[in-house]
Amino acid sequence: MTTRCARCRAGAARLVAPAGLLDRLLRLFFFLPFRCQVCTTRFHRFSIAAALQPQPEDKREYLRLLTSFQAVVAGVDGPAPARVVDLTVAGCGLETTTPMAKGAFIRLQLLPPEEQTAIRVETAIVRSQRPDAVGVQFLEFAATDARRLRDYVHSLLTQPNPAALA
Repeated sequence: MTTRCARCRAGAARLVAPAGLLDRLLRLFFFLPFRCQVCTTRFHRFSIAAALQPQPEDKREYLRLLTSFQAVVAGVDGPAPARVVDLTVAGCGLETTTPMAKGAFIRLQLLPPEEQTAIRVETAIVRSQRPDAVGVQFLEFAATDARRLRDYVHSLLTQPNPAALA
């Protein structure tokens, strides 16, 4: 059973961990916190069945959608190529040979294969790093690029074989 978002009506809402006292109190009455994977809205929904299931250990608010497409990183030492390996509406994982420090601010151009022009992320921050990859959180981008990113993520979520979910 999929949970529809209270705002955008996409069938891509995910049960998330409680974030505070209000979430814990509402849970006593079977109102659980959900996060839409498309529009990022957080809302509560009555669900006895979900409340009785064991809760996952994963504290992430967004599913990482496995993907693979080119990107260009700017703001480190000039433009550098990268590959997007997982994606959400809030951030992505990048494979890159360019060293980036945790906390560094960067700009991105995402080049998904289905898009005619790049999706531009004006400001992003490096949240995690490994020798060959970094985790990036998106901070700001133009409304049109935000809509295009949401549409692309929604298309990944609604693929017939959602084996790309991680």
